[in-house]
Amino acid sequence: MPPRLIVFDCDGTLVDSERIGVQVGRRMLADLGVTLTEAEFVERFVGCSKQHWTDEVARVVGGPPPADWSRRHDELFAVALEQLRPVPGAVEVLDALDGLGVPYRLASNSDRAHIARTLELTGLADRFTGRVHSAHDVARGKPAPDVYLAAAAAAGVDPGECWVVEDSPFGVEAGVAAGMRTFAFTGGVHPRARLARPGVPALDELVDLVPLLERHLLSTRSTPGNCYPTVP
Repeated sequence: MPPRLIVFDCDGTLVDSERIGVQVGRRMLADLGVTLTEAEFVERFVGCSKQHWTDEVARVVGGPPPADWSRRHDELFAVALEQLRPVPGAVEVLDALDGLGVPYRLASNSDRAHIARTLELTGLADRFTGRVHSAHDVARGKPAPDVYLAAAAAAGVDPGECWVVEDSPFGVEAGVAAGMRTFAFTGGVHPRARLARPGVPALDELVDLVPLLERHLLSTRSTPGNCYPTVP
């Protein structure tokens, strides 16, 4: 069956912020005397919840960082974020979903201020008005399924009728745990092997989602008595 709702992750899936975050994070850790390769940083930090980030930094450093470290990180990241662009294919995919009448929402581990800023910088804000879900508004961030379940509940859709598009292992685990059909977008910073899960198809390009969805819709609409239900 085709989905009644598609839920996208934000960072690394719709907006190309993960690469910026890796650059800034590595620089800030280097200031604390910790040198990580890009691959090491991605494996430990990218896509994680705020609490995991805080705990893991303390573990890597060997104790809490200086009191102003988090503030300086956020300031540096905010400046670097001015370069932000949509992930290649993101606009085309959202245009296609609008044309097909397929509803979509956004579910992110980031806080609402960051989500709003990245959507504004990339010109995607109007597409997600009233359809943004932050892990900061639920009990647990990804890899727990809470934020995805919140998106489904807000749309009045059963989780089993949702598709999820994710670019991080934490997010893929969250989508699967939510009972949603989960797709791993492999065009980001995470190696394809780290995203591989049983029953989780890979999307090498974000636009690969469109023909897949069209085939599902065509199959359903061509069956007598079937129609495609839409939701808010």
